[in-house]
Amino acid sequence: FAPFKEQDFDLIDFSKEQTDFYSWEKKVSKIPFSFYDSDLFYFAMLKFSDSEGGFYVKCHHINLDAWSIVLLSNQVLQYYCSLRDGIFPQDTDRKSFIDHIRDEEKYLNSFRFEKDKKYWGEIIARIKDPNIFSWKKTYKTAAKRNSQKIPLELSKKINQFCQENKVSPFIVFASALAIYYWRIKGKEKVVIGVPFLNRTGIREKNTIGMFINNLPFLIEIEPSLSYLELLYHLSSEWMKVLRHGSYPYVNILKEYRETHEVTGRIYDLALSFLNARYDVK
Repeated sequence: FAPFKEQDFDLIDFSKEQTDFYSWEKKVSKIPFSFYDSDLFYFAMLKFSDSEGGFYVKCHHINLDAWSIVLLSNQVLQYYCSLRDGIFPQDTDRKSFIDHIRDEEKYLNSFRFEKDKKYWGEIIARIKDPNIFSWKKTYKTAAKRNSQKIPLELSKKINQFCQENKVSPFIVFASALAIYYWRIKGKEKVVIGVPFLNRTGIREKNTIGMFINNLPFLIEIEPSLSYLELLYHLSSEWMKVLRHGSYPYVNILKEYRETHEVTGRIYDLALSFLNARYDVK
């Protein structure tokens, strides 16, 4: 760990022409970090007028997950409000990511780790030929986003269906994906990668850092099951995945490759469901 050092952050004035901010942001966001001997973060304070401002945050994903961005933003705003009210901010209750690393070291030498290893060994043994797509090697880091909106009425029907049958929207979407690829690819076993929050306690939920663990979710299609039976089965299997969710993905991938004597991915499709609700009036 690099020792702490105070730093001065850039203050960038866009008050003359706010449109300059968008070209600046686009340019700065595309500059990659130097992975070694670099802070792996960049902060800047922004001025848009005498009464409007903001802050820009750019961090390597090895440092922060999405939950941390919320914690960081809240912390900056709390500091701002304290300074506005003439109170010097206090950091006495700040949690350290080092505590999480020490907990992980204990976990790696625990009975729970061995239990999780056994569970994932059984899952790995059932996973064969998991890839859905044909991939070509690429080294580009640029990416594009394609957004599709679900009509409001359909969204309401999905939520109503989930509430009536006591299943989560994530399980519904995961089942739909698995059934789709079973139909068009003939795959009775579909592996979907799922980002797992991996913040099990209050301390972890109040700590800035990279906690997310990526887990393979094995969905085995049994044509004799009704759709509701499939959903209930997947819900039960997903709860087992979560109970063993602390097992490091790097171990899962390594053991998968050794077990099946392959070098490829254990999944090539990921599904992340953000459980957010919006009131539309």
